[in-house]
Amino acid sequence: MGEYGLNIHSLNTIDDKGRILLPIKLREALADCPLTLTRGVEECLWLFPTSEWEKFAQQASVGLSIFDPDSRMIQRRILAPAQEIPVDAAGRIKLSPSLMQMAHLQKDCYLIGLGTYIEIWDAALYEEYDRATNDRLEDAFKRAGKILNDKCN
Repeated sequence: MGEYGLNIHSLNTIDDKGRILLPIKLREALADCPLTLTRGVEECLWLFPTSEWEKFAQQASVGLSIFDPDSRMIQRRILAPAQEIPVDAAGRIKLSPSLMQMAHLQKDCYLIGLGTYIEIWDAALYEEYDRATNDRLEDAFKRAGKILNDKCN
């Protein structure tokens, strides 16, 4: 994982047809790469190169049982909505109405690249999330630093 280098933070607009123009950096990183879009854990969408999605979906499916309510929730919320989407000749992706509704996407959105996948957030929801988690950021860095230090020692 990590071969795509999808690190980006970009404010974009969803047009009237539900399309987002990918920034040039993403278009170049994802050239000729099939993409898979699904619902994220928070109120966002996840966009994966399909090869990364297949790895993720396989790992997420390990141990899932149709008899377990948590397994069914994961299947319904993350795995079932996944759909392969093309990038058109103009460098846009089209979001399905159902996924847009799940993520409460309106007009303005953030594309946030996290290495191997991209989160797509409604701008107002992301800004609210950012404010709500700001107080926890320093503690998160401290925990992540401990994890990194433990791995290096």
